Amino acid sequence: MKKIGKILVVILCLLISSIVFYYGLKIYREKFENIISENQEYSDLDKESILNNDIYNKEFQNEKINENLRKEFINYTESNLDELTPFPSDNESVWIINRFSFVNNNNFYVEYNDNKTLCRILVYCVKSSEAINCSRISFYVANNFLWKIDLGDDPFLGRLLQYYEKDKNKNWKKTYKSDEIYYFPVNNETLLGMQQAVDSEINLWRLDPMETVKQDIAGIFRFSIKDIKSKVISQSRGEILLEVSHQNSIYEVYLIQPIKQGEEGIWIIQYLKYIK
Repeated sequence: MKKIGKILVVILCLLISSIVFYYGLKIYREKFENIISENQEYSDLDKESILNNDIYNKEFQNEKINENLRKEFINYTESNLDELTPFPSDNESVWIINRFSFVNNNNFYVEYNDNKTLCRILVYCVKSSEAINCSRISFYVANNFLWKIDLGDDPFLGRLLQYYEKDKNKNWKKTYKSDEIYYFPVNNETLLGMQQAVDSEINLWRLDPMETVKQDIAGIFRFSIKDIKSKVISQSRGEILLEVSHQNSIYEVYLIQPIKQGEEGIWIIQYLKYIK
């Protein structure tokens, strides 16, 4: 009976969190409409024309990469993210960009967070002799370790992406491609809900990093759980690196304990890297 009571408390907490997030997002969208109407530079680009443009049916494999142009767009987006995102950051924080994912020289995704909400947008940028102009094409939210489209359309679904991430000196550098690594997107509110569930003795497998890898990878990639095997490469407090094999493929999987460290903390996959 006591356990059932704990389960009901967790379900109630998750329900309240969902309601708060929904109405918060609605309020932020209303604020955004007022912001965007006053932003002439953003509205200079007609999104309907962009989506109907032949550029979205073009194959980019043979396009010459213009690193200087990409870095200009990265710098511009960093300085103007508030104009491109659908809603402002939390009052107690600011947006922080995690990574850029370029489809080609002019189209790229931006992943960012405010220590509460994790978001992603698809941006289209062009540069003229006068200025750089950018437009948000679509907006995504993190849902079950996948990006779920929330506003707009995604004409590049399934395309190969080139990631750009900050190095130790805080400079943006080209890193992996999307066929080399998979990042697991998850909101902080979701993490708190997962930790609350474990504290109430629900989904206790999240206390075991190897079992977490089996459950989450099987859910995302449709792997057979019984065929997933793992061993520890390195481990320190609150983080662990595993070598994971499934049939004839080998992966490197990095996990952290985002809420609590030690025996009571849940484990979450940060990334899965393809080895062979």
